[in-house]
Amino acid sequence: MVSLDNLQYFYALLGIIFSIINCSLLLRSVRKSSNSKGNTSDHLLRDASIIGITFFLTNLFVVLALNAKVDAVDFFFYFLYFLFSCIGGSFLAIKMGIKKQLGTGLYLLAGFMITSIILLADYSAVFILFHHDLHLNLPLVLMTGLITLGISFSSLRFLLQLSKEPENSSSRRWELIGSLAAGLALSGIPYLTAISAVGIQSGYFNELFLFPYAVEILAMTTLAIVPDLFGEYRNTVNETRLEKSEQHFSSLFDSNPDSVFSINLEGRFISVNKMAEKLTGYTEAELLQMTFIPLIFEKDISKTLDYFLQAKEGIPSEFEVTMQR
Repeated sequence: MVSLDNLQYFYALLGIIFSIINCSLLLRSVRKSSNSKGNTSDHLLRDASIIGITFFLTNLFVVLALNAKVDAVDFFFYFLYFLFSCIGGSFLAIKMGIKKQLGTGLYLLAGFMITSIILLADYSAVFILFHHDLHLNLPLVLMTGLITLGISFSSLRFLLQLSKEPENSSSRRWELIGSLAAGLALSGIPYLTAISAVGIQSGYFNELFLFPYAVEILAMTTLAIVPDLFGEYRNTVNETRLEKSEQHFSSLFDSNPDSVFSINLEGRFISVNKMAEKLTGYTEAELLQMTFIPLIFEKDISKTLDYFLQAKEGIPSEFEVTMQR
Protein backbone atom coordinates (compact mmCIF):
# COMPACT_ATOMS: atom_id res chain seq x y z
CA MET A 1 0.00 0.00 0.00
CA VAL A 2 1.09 3.58 -0.69
CA SER A 3 1.09 5.55 2.53
CA LEU A 4 0.44 9.27 2.18
CA ASP A 5 1.02 9.83 5.91
CA ASN A 6 4.75 9.23 5.42
CA LEU A 7 4.99 11.33 2.26
CA GLN A 8 8.38 13.05 2.01
CA TYR A 9 7.36 16.55 0.95
CA PHE A 10 10.91 17.64 0.10
CA TYR A 11 11.22 14.93 -2.57
CA ALA A 12 7.66 15.59 -3.72
CA LEU A 13 8.59 19.24 -4.27
CA LEU A 14 11.76 18.21 -6.13
CA GLY A 15 9.62 15.99 -8.36
CA ILE A 16 7.39 18.93 -9.28
CA ILE A 17 10.38 21.21 -9.92
CA PHE A 18 12.09 18.66 -12.18
CA SER A 19 8.80 18.01 -14.01
CA ILE A 20 8.54 21.73 -14.79
CA ILE A 21 12.20 21.79 -15.87
CA ASN A 22 11.52 18.75 -18.06
CA CYS A 23 8.59 20.48 -19.84
CA SER A 24 10.60 23.68 -20.24
CA LEU A 25 13.48 21.78 -21.86
CA LEU A 26 11.04 19.95 -24.14
CA LEU A 27 9.40 23.17 -25.35
CA ARG A 28 12.78 24.82 -25.80
CA SER A 29 14.09 21.86 -27.83
CA VAL A 30 11.02 21.80 -30.08
CA ARG A 31 11.23 25.54 -30.78
CA LYS A 32 14.97 25.36 -31.45
CA SER A 33 14.60 22.38 -33.78
CA SER A 34 11.59 23.97 -35.56
CA ASN A 35 13.59 27.10 -36.38
CA SER A 36 16.71 25.19 -37.41
CA LYS A 37 17.31 24.81 -41.16
CA GLY A 38 20.09 22.21 -40.93
CA ASN A 39 20.23 18.56 -39.93
CA THR A 40 18.81 18.27 -36.41
CA SER A 41 19.17 14.51 -35.82
CA ASP A 42 22.18 14.83 -33.53
CA HIS A 43 20.57 17.69 -31.60
CA LEU A 44 17.34 15.70 -31.22
CA LEU A 45 19.10 12.70 -29.73
CA ARG A 46 21.11 14.88 -27.35
CA ASP A 47 18.06 16.88 -26.27
CA ALA A 48 15.96 13.72 -25.90
CA SER A 49 18.63 12.22 -23.64
CA ILE A 50 18.77 15.31 -21.41
CA ILE A 51 14.97 15.58 -21.26
CA GLY A 52 14.65 11.85 -20.63
CA ILE A 53 17.04 12.06 -17.68
CA THR A 54 15.06 14.93 -16.09
CA PHE A 55 11.84 12.97 -16.63
CA PHE A 56 13.45 9.94 -15.00
CA LEU A 57 14.54 12.07 -12.03
CA THR A 58 10.96 13.35 -11.70
CA ASN A 59 9.73 9.76 -11.30
CA LEU A 60 12.64 8.85 -9.04
CA PHE A 61 11.76 11.69 -6.66
CA VAL A 62 8.20 10.35 -6.56
CA VAL A 63 9.56 6.97 -5.42
CA LEU A 64 11.63 8.72 -2.75
CA ALA A 65 8.67 10.88 -1.74
CA LEU A 66 6.56 7.76 -1.15
CA ASN A 67 9.31 6.53 1.16
CA ALA A 68 9.03 3.07 -0.37
CA LYS A 69 11.37 0.24 0.57
CA VAL A 70 12.77 -1.06 -2.70
CA ASP A 71 14.95 -4.10 -3.32
CA ALA A 72 18.35 -3.22 -4.86
CA VAL A 73 17.92 -5.64 -7.78
CA ASP A 74 14.43 -4.31 -8.52
CA PHE A 75 15.75 -0.77 -8.40
CA PHE A 76 18.53 -1.65 -10.89
CA PHE A 77 16.01 -3.03 -13.42
CA TYR A 78 13.75 -0.04 -12.79
CA PHE A 79 16.66 2.33 -13.42
CA LEU A 80 17.59 0.78 -16.77
CA TYR A 81 14.07 0.26 -18.08
CA PHE A 82 12.58 3.58 -17.04
CA LEU A 83 15.56 5.71 -18.10
CA PHE A 84 15.56 4.37 -21.66
CA SER A 85 11.75 4.61 -21.82
CA CYS A 86 11.95 8.28 -20.84
CA ILE A 87 14.58 9.00 -23.50
CA GLY A 88 12.55 7.21 -26.18
CA GLY A 89 9.34 8.98 -25.21
CA SER A 90 11.11 12.36 -25.21
CA PHE A 91 12.50 11.70 -28.69
CA LEU A 92 9.00 10.91 -29.98
CA ALA A 93 7.52 14.04 -28.38
CA ILE A 94 10.18 16.26 -29.98
CA LYS A 95 9.71 14.62 -33.41
CA MET A 96 5.96 15.21 -33.24
CA GLY A 97 6.34 18.79 -32.01
CA ILE A 98 8.70 19.98 -34.75
CA LYS A 99 6.26 18.95 -37.49
CA LYS A 100 4.29 22.17 -36.69
CA GLN A 101 1.28 20.80 -38.57
CA LEU A 102 -0.28 17.38 -38.00
CA GLY A 103 -3.28 16.01 -39.82
CA THR A 104 -6.19 14.77 -37.74
CA GLY A 105 -5.17 11.14 -38.00
CA LEU A 106 -1.52 11.76 -37.15
CA TYR A 107 -2.49 14.14 -34.32
CA LEU A 108 -4.73 11.49 -32.74
CA LEU A 109 -2.09 8.81 -33.25
CA ALA A 110 0.61 10.99 -31.65
CA GLY A 111 -1.61 11.79 -28.65
CA PHE A 112 -2.45 8.13 -28.02
CA MET A 113 1.18 7.10 -28.50
CA ILE A 114 2.41 9.66 -25.96
CA THR A 115 -0.29 8.52 -23.51
CA SER A 116 0.64 4.87 -24.03
CA ILE A 117 4.35 5.53 -23.49
CA ILE A 118 3.73 7.46 -20.26
CA LEU A 119 1.36 4.84 -18.86
CA LEU A 120 3.50 1.89 -19.96
CA ALA A 121 6.63 3.45 -18.45
CA ASP A 122 4.96 4.43 -15.15
CA TYR A 123 3.02 1.19 -14.63
CA SER A 124 6.06 -0.91 -15.55
CA ALA A 125 8.07 1.06 -13.00
CA VAL A 126 5.40 0.42 -10.35
CA PHE A 127 5.28 -3.28 -11.17
CA ILE A 128 9.07 -3.57 -10.98
CA LEU A 129 9.34 -1.72 -7.66
CA PHE A 130 6.15 -2.95 -5.94
CA HIS A 131 5.53 -6.38 -7.52
CA HIS A 132 5.32 -7.96 -4.02
CA ASP A 133 2.46 -5.66 -3.00
CA LEU A 134 0.18 -5.17 -6.01
CA HIS A 135 -3.53 -4.39 -5.49
CA LEU A 136 -4.69 -3.38 -8.96
CA ASN A 137 -7.83 -1.22 -8.89
CA LEU A 138 -9.31 -1.27 -12.40
CA PRO A 139 -11.61 1.77 -12.00
CA LEU A 140 -8.67 3.82 -10.75
CA VAL A 141 -6.49 2.48 -13.58
CA LEU A 142 -9.16 3.66 -16.04
CA MET A 143 -9.32 7.09 -14.39
CA THR A 144 -5.53 7.34 -14.48
CA GLY A 145 -5.54 6.48 -18.19
CA LEU A 146 -8.21 9.08 -19.02
CA ILE A 147 -6.43 11.80 -17.06
CA THR A 148 -3.13 10.95 -18.76
CA LEU A 149 -4.89 11.04 -22.13
CA GLY A 150 -6.24 14.53 -21.44
CA ILE A 151 -2.85 15.79 -20.29
CA SER A 152 -1.08 14.28 -23.33
CA PHE A 153 -3.42 15.86 -25.88
CA SER A 154 -3.40 19.26 -24.16
CA SER A 155 0.40 19.21 -23.99
CA LEU A 156 0.74 18.13 -27.63
CA ARG A 157 -1.68 20.81 -28.78
CA PHE A 158 0.22 23.53 -26.96
CA LEU A 159 3.51 22.13 -28.25
CA LEU A 160 2.32 22.39 -31.85
CA GLN A 161 0.99 25.91 -31.29
CA LEU A 162 4.20 27.18 -29.76
CA SER A 163 6.44 25.56 -32.39
CA LYS A 164 4.97 27.92 -35.01
CA GLU A 165 5.76 31.07 -33.02
CA PRO A 166 8.80 33.29 -33.64
CA GLU A 167 11.21 33.95 -30.81
CA ASN A 168 10.09 37.03 -28.86
CA SER A 169 9.27 38.08 -25.30
CA SER A 170 5.59 37.23 -25.74
CA SER A 171 6.17 33.66 -26.94
CA ARG A 172 8.76 33.09 -24.20
CA ARG A 173 6.21 34.20 -21.61
CA TRP A 174 3.70 31.66 -22.92
CA GLU A 175 6.44 29.05 -23.03
CA LEU A 176 6.96 29.60 -19.29
CA ILE A 177 3.22 29.41 -18.58
CA GLY A 178 2.91 26.18 -20.57
CA SER A 179 5.94 24.65 -18.81
CA LEU A 180 4.45 25.38 -15.40
CA ALA A 181 1.01 24.00 -16.29
CA ALA A 182 2.31 20.88 -18.04
CA GLY A 183 4.96 20.27 -15.35
CA LEU A 184 2.40 20.39 -12.56
CA ALA A 185 0.01 18.11 -14.43
CA LEU A 186 2.63 15.53 -15.46
CA SER A 187 4.22 15.42 -11.99
CA GLY A 188 1.05 13.87 -10.55
CA ILE A 189 0.75 10.93 -12.96
CA PRO A 190 3.36 8.72 -11.19
CA TYR A 191 1.39 9.10 -7.93
CA LEU A 192 -1.84 8.06 -9.65
CA THR A 193 -0.25 4.99 -11.24
CA ALA A 194 1.16 3.94 -7.86
CA ILE A 195 -2.19 4.48 -6.09
CA SER A 196 -4.17 2.59 -8.75
CA ALA A 197 -1.74 -0.35 -8.84
CA VAL A 198 -0.71 -0.65 -5.19
CA GLY A 199 -3.48 1.07 -3.23
CA ILE A 200 -3.54 3.95 -0.79
CA GLN A 201 -3.32 4.08 2.97
CA SER A 202 -3.78 7.27 4.97
CA GLY A 203 -5.31 8.36 8.23
CA TYR A 204 -6.40 11.52 6.49
CA PHE A 205 -7.69 10.13 3.17
CA ASN A 206 -9.19 6.74 3.98
CA GLU A 207 -12.65 8.08 3.16
CA LEU A 208 -11.44 10.58 0.57
CA PHE A 209 -9.22 8.20 -1.39
CA LEU A 210 -10.03 10.05 -4.64
CA PHE A 211 -8.52 13.27 -3.34
CA PRO A 212 -5.24 12.83 -5.32
CA TYR A 213 -7.33 12.27 -8.45
CA ALA A 214 -9.32 15.44 -7.81
CA VAL A 215 -6.07 17.39 -7.52
CA GLU A 216 -4.76 15.90 -10.77
CA ILE A 217 -8.05 16.59 -12.60
CA LEU A 218 -7.73 20.22 -11.52
CA ALA A 219 -4.16 20.31 -12.89
CA MET A 220 -5.31 18.68 -16.14
CA THR A 221 -8.13 21.23 -16.52
CA THR A 222 -5.68 24.09 -15.98
CA LEU A 223 -3.37 22.66 -18.63
CA ALA A 224 -6.29 22.23 -21.05
CA ILE A 225 -7.18 25.92 -20.69
CA VAL A 226 -3.64 27.14 -21.54
CA PRO A 227 -3.78 26.27 -25.30
CA ASP A 228 -7.20 27.95 -25.53
CA LEU A 229 -5.93 31.12 -23.86
CA PHE A 230 -2.84 31.06 -26.06
CA GLY A 231 -5.00 30.59 -29.16
CA GLU A 232 -7.22 33.52 -28.20
CA TYR A 233 -4.16 35.66 -27.59
CA ARG A 234 -2.76 34.78 -31.03
CA ASN A 235 -6.12 35.51 -32.68
CA THR A 236 -6.21 38.94 -31.05
CA VAL A 237 -2.65 39.70 -32.17
CA ASN A 238 -3.35 38.49 -35.73
CA GLU A 239 -6.58 40.48 -35.96
CA THR A 240 -4.73 43.63 -34.85
CA ARG A 241 -2.01 43.02 -37.43
CA LEU A 242 -4.60 42.34 -40.14
CA GLU A 243 -6.48 45.52 -39.29
CA LYS A 244 -3.27 47.57 -39.50
CA SER A 245 -2.37 45.88 -42.79
CA GLU A 246 -5.80 46.63 -44.24
CA GLN A 247 -5.55 50.25 -43.12
CA HIS A 248 -2.10 50.52 -44.72
CA PHE A 249 -3.37 48.97 -47.96
CA SER A 250 -6.44 51.22 -47.98
CA SER A 251 -4.25 54.29 -47.49
CA LEU A 252 -1.96 53.30 -50.38
CA PHE A 253 -4.92 52.40 -52.58
CA ASP A 254 -7.02 55.53 -52.02
CA SER A 255 -4.13 58.00 -52.00
CA ASN A 256 -2.36 56.56 -55.03
CA PRO A 257 -1.78 59.30 -57.67
CA ASP A 258 -2.37 56.67 -60.40
CA SER A 259 -5.61 54.95 -61.31
CA VAL A 260 -5.97 51.60 -59.52
CA PHE A 261 -8.56 48.91 -60.29
CA SER A 262 -9.26 45.52 -58.72
CA ILE A 263 -11.25 42.95 -60.69
CA ASN A 264 -12.46 39.44 -59.93
CA LEU A 265 -12.03 36.28 -62.05
CA GLU A 266 -15.07 37.21 -64.11
CA GLY A 267 -13.54 40.55 -65.05
CA ARG A 268 -15.87 42.63 -62.89
CA PHE A 269 -14.59 45.59 -60.90
CA ILE A 270 -14.58 45.03 -57.16
CA SER A 271 -12.75 48.21 -56.10
CA VAL A 272 -11.50 51.43 -57.68
CA ASN A 273 -9.84 54.58 -56.36
CA LYS A 274 -10.68 58.24 -57.00
CA MET A 275 -8.16 58.59 -59.84
CA ALA A 276 -9.83 55.67 -61.63
CA GLU A 277 -13.10 57.60 -61.57
CA LYS A 278 -11.38 60.62 -63.14
CA LEU A 279 -9.70 58.49 -65.82
CA THR A 280 -12.84 56.64 -66.94
CA GLY A 281 -15.50 59.28 -66.38
CA TYR A 282 -17.61 56.76 -64.46
CA THR A 283 -18.49 56.96 -60.77
CA GLU A 284 -17.35 54.23 -58.39
CA ALA A 285 -20.93 52.92 -58.13
CA GLU A 286 -21.18 52.65 -61.93
CA LEU A 287 -17.82 50.91 -62.31
CA LEU A 288 -18.71 48.32 -59.67
CA GLN A 289 -21.60 47.23 -61.92
CA MET A 290 -19.36 46.77 -64.97
CA THR A 291 -16.65 44.53 -66.42
CA PHE A 292 -13.46 46.05 -67.79
CA ILE A 293 -14.36 45.23 -71.44
CA PRO A 294 -16.37 48.46 -72.18
CA LEU A 295 -13.37 50.56 -71.09
CA ILE A 296 -10.91 48.93 -73.53
CA PHE A 297 -10.44 50.40 -76.98
CA GLU A 298 -11.72 47.91 -79.59
CA LYS A 299 -8.34 47.12 -81.18
CA ASP A 300 -6.84 46.20 -77.77
CA ILE A 301 -9.65 43.94 -76.47
CA SER A 302 -8.19 40.66 -77.82
CA LYS A 303 -4.72 41.40 -76.42
CA THR A 304 -6.16 42.45 -73.04
CA LEU A 305 -8.23 39.27 -72.75
CA ASP A 306 -5.13 37.16 -73.46
CA TYR A 307 -3.26 38.85 -70.62
CA PHE A 308 -6.32 38.54 -68.38
CA LEU A 309 -6.43 34.76 -68.96
CA GLN A 310 -2.73 34.56 -68.12
CA ALA A 311 -3.35 36.48 -64.91
CA LYS A 312 -6.06 33.99 -63.94
CA GLU A 313 -3.43 31.26 -64.32
CA GLY A 314 -1.13 33.14 -61.96
CA ILE A 315 1.16 34.55 -64.68
CA PRO A 316 1.96 38.24 -64.01
CA SER A 317 2.49 40.61 -66.94
CA GLU A 318 2.97 44.27 -67.77
CA PHE A 319 1.53 45.80 -70.95
CA GLU A 320 0.05 49.00 -72.41
CA VAL A 321 -3.55 49.34 -73.49
CA THR A 322 -5.71 52.19 -74.79
CA MET A 323 -8.77 52.97 -72.70
CA GLN A 324 -11.83 54.99 -73.65
CA ARG A 325 -13.94 57.24 -71.43
